[in-house]
Amino acid sequence: MQQLPLLNYQLSRLKNENPTQYRFIGSIESVSDDGLLWVRSENLTVAVSMTRACIFLAPPEGSEDGSLQRLSWKHFPLVLEGTKVFIGGSYCNKDGRNVFCSTKEQPLVVILFEGDEQHLVYRVIAAARQPNEYWNGLTPYSLVLGVVSELLIAAFYSGRPALRMTVLAALTGVFIPLMPLLPPGVLLTSFYRRWWRRGRLYRVYRDLLEYILSGESSVIAGYQDLPIFAWEIKKAGLDENHIKIYKRRSRMLEIYAISAAGFGILCNIFVVLFVLQWLFL
Repeated sequence: MQQLPLLNYQLSRLKNENPTQYRFIGSIESVSDDGLLWVRSENLTVAVSMTRACIFLAPPEGSEDGSLQRLSWKHFPLVLEGTKVFIGGSYCNKDGRNVFCSTKEQPLVVILFEGDEQHLVYRVIAAARQPNEYWNGLTPYSLVLGVVSELLIAAFYSGRPALRMTVLAALTGVFIPLMPLLPPGVLLTSFYRRWWRRGRLYRVYRDLLEYILSGESSVIAGYQDLPIFAWEIKKAGLDENHIKIYKRRSRMLEIYAISAAGFGILCNIFVVLFVLQWLFL
């Protein structure tokens, strides 16, 4: 998207039968009831069709753990006028009017942001990684389903003394979602969070260096003014060897983090199992 030509007044007046790829940066002027977002720059105002558009909110400048937030069109009436926005995608002609629109092959990308637009691409790359890649929208439902399943197993076998250990194991499984927060495993969970956060930063540095060294970056000068990762990029000296270093450090910290979390949960499993066995003697 960063390499797409910037839409200006002259390009906006062209009559193209086929959609043309452009990018545009401006401020929100208004939101209409017919699904159009009006965005203005210094010398141009464009209409953006938000149908099937991919909408994201960039984290604030200087945020270390921020990530891109996916938004829906229904949240846009709450967006304040004047909010900066990046638009990348097809510029189409619909009903005799040129608008940004999504196509079957490529949806429109809309990013709301604050701060300096010059470094937006670096901020987006850094924020594209979630704080925890192992947590997604299905995780809470999976945990609830697991807890309910363990309770059903415990209830089904509770009347059979010969299967007492099966019942205790099922009841122990009910507490697994809470085990990272229970002592003594909570201490190892704190190490997990620290190592995982540091490993994520190394993956961010790696992504940024790969982007800069790929030649696609148009903002090499002034990279020392970037937020959170400024000193790391400066220290790296834009060297390809640092990409390998960051990959190695990231893998090492990921192994440390997963091992700490797993060992903490294992310790708590034995603790909970011992307590339940003592209660149900």
